[in-house]
Amino acid sequence: MKLRPDAHLLCLTRQTDAMKLLLHEYGIPETNFTLHSAAHVEMPPWLAMMDWGLLLLNENFAKRGSMPTKLAEFFAAGVRVIQYGCNPEVSAKVKEAGSGVVLSDLSTIELKRVAQRVASGSITKRYAHEARTSTRQYFGIESGTRKYQELLSTLLAQTHGGGFRQ
Repeated sequence: MKLRPDAHLLCLTRQTDAMKLLLHEYGIPETNFTLHSAAHVEMPPWLAMMDWGLLLLNENFAKRGSMPTKLAEFFAAGVRVIQYGCNPEVSAKVKEAGSGVVLSDLSTIELKRVAQRVASGSITKRYAHEARTSTRQYFGIESGTRKYQELLSTLLAQTHGGGFRQ
């Protein structure tokens, strides 16, 4: 807010009471945030209102092979991503898309660096829409459908001696 007085924080969480306490603790005026608990089915219109989305994930053994659905949803909706954690592949996709920022850590210095970049508008909405196009080969429904069809064909060929027919 110090860098962009027009900034507005949209908090979509099921933990609204805890979030409200944090917002007040950090002195964020109620005019500068919207706090809402949204069901999964309600997310598309909320995503359309976002310029930037936080994707902060734990780094642990279980996340080594994961690719968060939220990342694909952000790309598809033209939301620029501020990403930390999960695994190196997630960070690589954010960098490759060119429409987000990868946090190297969660230190105050790193968070201030990213806040300055976000506030400066150095990554425009145009880049976010280009990211949607460039990442479609990985996250688009066509890609997912093709990969499932290939997998089913392989499995059926191994178990029944035949291929998958459309």
